[in-house]
Amino acid sequence: TLSTHQIKRHLHRLGARFRRTKPSLRHRQDPDERRRGRRRLRRYRRLAERGQIRLYFFDEVGFSPSQPTGRSWFLPGACREVPQESPHGMRVTALGSYAPYQRRRRLTFQVVGKRVGSADVLRAVRALPHSRRKRTVVVLDNAPIHVSHAIRGQKAALARSGLRLVHLPPYSPDMNPIEPVFGAIKAHEMPERTYYPREKLRAAVVRAFRAEAANLAKPRAPIGRRTSTVCPSLAAIAAPAE
Repeated sequence: TLSTHQIKRHLHRLGARFRRTKPSLRHRQDPDERRRGRRRLRRYRRLAERGQIRLYFFDEVGFSPSQPTGRSWFLPGACREVPQESPHGMRVTALGSYAPYQRRRRLTFQVVGKRVGSADVLRAVRALPHSRRKRTVVVLDNAPIHVSHAIRGQKAALARSGLRLVHLPPYSPDMNPIEPVFGAIKAHEMPERTYYPREKLRAAVVRAFRAEAANLAKPRAPIGRRTSTVCPSLAAIAAPAE
């Protein structure tokens, strides 16, 4: 029988560390679909890097008045408290489109203070630059508002105007490059953990998107001279929708 202290000691000798676990969707993923999805995205990426198409990744992100709390430094006997506000009726949603595979990467966003529907998605997609001469490919996940009858019914009309909608494999958020951008905005560009009332939260979300884009809006360095960066650069920002 080993005591808790002995178990910890042996784990440390093995190089193990006590870290936060993270949720995973791996058990629900289809390996064959993911392989096909990766091949398709690689093909689109090559076309986008050559300038033959515009490639955007689209998704929504929600913000609550009280953001998840992290760790803080405390002096002995001290403890920091963060005001907690109920998210009911207070959430703010942002719709983002991210074009990562070009020298000047582009992030466009719209901030809305209501529940997002398929009509909002169609309006945001149609606002992306597109033409019949240079096709725009928009990659979405399989959220219900992305695969609704309203979206599927407009696919042909969008394709005729130069917009093609492509869906990621099911349960594959890791294949969407816009997710790390949203994570950086929440973790680094919203330093206060509570924003109340909703108008203050909305203004903070707009500032966070603009600040993250301004921080990343530098052209990428040439290959061989590129310095290490945490996130890819974003160059252009659409004005947030009212």
